[in-house]
Amino acid sequence: MDLLTPELMYSGLQKLSDDDPQLASVFDEFGTPPLRRRPPGFATMVRIIIEQQLSVASANSTLARLDSISGLSARRILGLHDEALRAAGLSRQKTGYIKGLADLVVADKFSFDRLASMSDSEAFATLTRIRGVGRWSAEIYLMFVLGRPDIWPAKDVAIIVGVQRALQLPERPDFEEMDRIGDRWRPWRSAVAHLLWQSYDG
Repeated sequence: MDLLTPELMYSGLQKLSDDDPQLASVFDEFGTPPLRRRPPGFATMVRIIIEQQLSVASANSTLARLDSISGLSARRILGLHDEALRAAGLSRQKTGYIKGLADLVVADKFSFDRLASMSDSEAFATLTRIRGVGRWSAEIYLMFVLGRPDIWPAKDVAIIVGVQRALQLPERPDFEEMDRIGDRWRPWRSAVAHLLWQSYDG
């Protein structure tokens, strides 16, 4: 399957913009956004879990403290007491999620390597069976790690704000409306998401 590349992102956004003046306006202003990629594996999923409902600065601070005491490996995480993880800045809930994920990895009940050969829907279903990995977390992994070109993180606040601005909507769209809006940008929704993140940051 094709992975999203800077060249494909440009091509996809150009094709969509030909039929969508509102998207074209955002594309003209911000250009082709940088491709967001992360390495596969346990450490990246830990990062995504930590990032849930946190600011970038807060998540980075927690990650740095956690990395300094464990190295972000599954076995090292399991060797730490919950209190050490809490001291690094993890909530009780996220401590449970991350230790549960580490258990699955160490017991070989889950393999990140197997995701690459799965379809989007198969990989999404596999990831969301893990406790603590919901829709947003699975979509971010599919997009940033697996490089899938047609993922739509409809619950991402920056994407919601980006859609509201791009389409000049009076209110922020709800999740169901976000999914409907996203359908107009298939099969390049990941490219549009990158563009909307760029517009939000800008």
